[in-house]
Amino acid sequence: MARIQEGSDQRTTEDVRSGAKHITRRILLISSKISVEPTVFLTMFTSIMYQLITQNLYLEKSCRVNIGFNSSICNALSHKNSSGYSKSEEVEVQKLVSQMLALRTALQSIFPVCLILFIGSWSDRNNRRKPVILAPIFGEIMCCGFLILNVVFFYELPLIFTTLGDSLPLSLLGGWPCLFVGVYTFIGTRCSKENRTIRVGIVSASKMAAYSLGLASAGLIYRAFGFIGFFSLCIALLLMALTLAMLLIKDEGIKIEPKKEIGPLKIFSIFDISKNFQNKFQKWS
Repeated sequence: MARIQEGSDQRTTEDVRSGAKHITRRILLISSKISVEPTVFLTMFTSIMYQLITQNLYLEKSCRVNIGFNSSICNALSHKNSSGYSKSEEVEVQKLVSQMLALRTALQSIFPVCLILFIGSWSDRNNRRKPVILAPIFGEIMCCGFLILNVVFFYELPLIFTTLGDSLPLSLLGGWPCLFVGVYTFIGTRCSKENRTIRVGIVSASKMAAYSLGLASAGLIYRAFGFIGFFSLCIALLLMALTLAMLLIKDEGIKIEPKKEIGPLKIFSIFDISKNFQNKFQKWS
């Protein structure tokens, strides 16, 4: 009876070790294949932070520059000290800020929606994912650079220039839609069927973690460094994301027959739009 029990315990131990080895191998395999995940995390973390703090800059600009309230009123609005401003003054500032935020949202949405029709097709034809991922990160860096200029020339540049600098560079380079089209198509072409789902899950988890940490960290970092220090840190983080993307992401997907391209404007081929809509109704293999 003791021998039976001993044999059972030994088999259990071997099963545990075998399971642990299997899990370890899976973790090592996944870690060796890491490519887009650090870039997604750093880009999303930084983007969430600076877009949140930019609202503070909008508030300061609208109060001090566009409307021209005195420092005591604007300081009270910034610190939410209701004894330092009237209700009508708060409404006037918030109304202007809301209009600029709505304009920023519109600009950040319109151009990527149009560009994605062309960029997605170009990426598939040429088997190029990296440029689609890198372009929006360049846009984020340019946005942070323009925001620093708006802080340096605080009273010279009105709020509309802040809004345009905060939205157009990212929007014209594809924004988040192009970034995630590049990320998910890269995973789809590079990963095996066994690893594809877990890689998509890791990217989604990285995105959610970056979102939560960005919301939690933005205010603390801003209070510690101010506008210029904060946006400079954002540029440093985005440059790190850009470097990681250039080092870790390799365009080695499914081989595609090369086609002749007629200059850079080939990316805006009208034929490719109709091709995109046809692809929506094709069966997946």
